[in-house]
Amino acid sequence: MSSGRVAPGGKQPTGIAFRRDHQGDKSLVPQVCDWCRTSEAEIGLLTTDVDSKRRVGVNLCMDLRCGERLESVANLSGRSILDDTQRLVERMARFASEALGLEAGSDA
Repeated sequence: MSSGRVAPGGKQPTGIAFRRDHQGDKSLVPQVCDWCRTSEAEIGLLTTDVDSKRRVGVNLCMDLRCGERLESVANLSGRSILDDTQRLVERMARFASEALGLEAGSDA
């Protein structure tokens, strides 16, 4: 059973429950969010259970505001947010698929 969360009455996962993991000295390694590629926010390792014996993690913006950051950058540069949003969703889906075995549109 992976950490995909299912809405009441639903069959498909609607989200992933993450937990913050404490890391060593963060000043030694530059941090970049694996999803939105920013380095301006507080970045850290967020983990989730794959099953009762295994956890996986990903370096993300600790506040999970990747979409807002991408929108802000796009607005400041005067370009459309659509391509950036599509890439963000693709990265999220790739993590769900490769790390947790969750497929978009599947009955998990």
